[in-house]
Amino acid sequence: MSEYLPVAYHTNDHLYIKCFGYENNPALAHWGPGYRNVCILHYVISGSGYFNGHKVCENQGFFISDNALHEYHSDATDPWNYFWIIFSPEIAERYVLPVLNLNADNIFSFHFKGKLMKMYQSFFHEHTCLTHIQSFGFFFKLLSLHESMIDFRSCVPAHYVEKAKLYIENNFNKNITVSDVAREIYVNERYLYNLFIKYEGISIKEYINMQRYSMACELLTGTYLSIGEIAHSVGYSDVMSFSKYFSKRAGKSPSQYRNTL
Repeated sequence: MSEYLPVAYHTNDHLYIKCFGYENNPALAHWGPGYRNVCILHYVISGSGYFNGHKVCENQGFFISDNALHEYHSDATDPWNYFWIIFSPEIAERYVLPVLNLNADNIFSFHFKGKLMKMYQSFFHEHTCLTHIQSFGFFFKLLSLHESMIDFRSCVPAHYVEKAKLYIENNFNKNITVSDVAREIYVNERYLYNLFIKYEGISIKEYINMQRYSMACELLTGTYLSIGEIAHSVGYSDVMSFSKYFSKRAGKSPSQYRNTL
């Protein structure tokens, strides 16, 4: 029996979930080949089938990207049942892809079939249509199941880099040093240096300088602030030091850079 649960989503919102469904009718458990302008997740609950020619079995799923040629169909001797969700490409990029461990064929494994089916039965039996907020509640609970499968020990180094970048972007107007950043996020200064080389391809000191330079360029071209005010805004207490640094990087003084543009 096919089941379908629509969502009263906002048509002018780029972050939307369109509908949920459950399919256990082999005659209907197929699609394509063709294109669609939305993204879809399929979770195979039992049986097996084929997605773009690749076999997908119980406790596996597949991700369909928007505007990508695709087709899928049930196995003739072991027909599948699957749960599916349709949502916007923006939802996929922002929330789904970061937690899906997709292989090259856009197929993934999952180990929470029992929890997924309890969620499905609860929502499908209690609602005939979900509100925009209700759909997000279900959806994020599902993504949290994916997230629980991630070994966060492998994510810790990248997390330190993101915390450092956030601190730098919020404080580069002060005369912060690499030591200040390392102390703020409770890591060794040398360790933080190595992390930036690995994940950003540059040293943390160079990252700080890039942020200052980028903001200085923006202020020089987009405001009427004086050179001294701009120097203070990007963490320099000495205008001469700022001008020397900027000239070395831009090939012209701050005034020349402003006048050129």
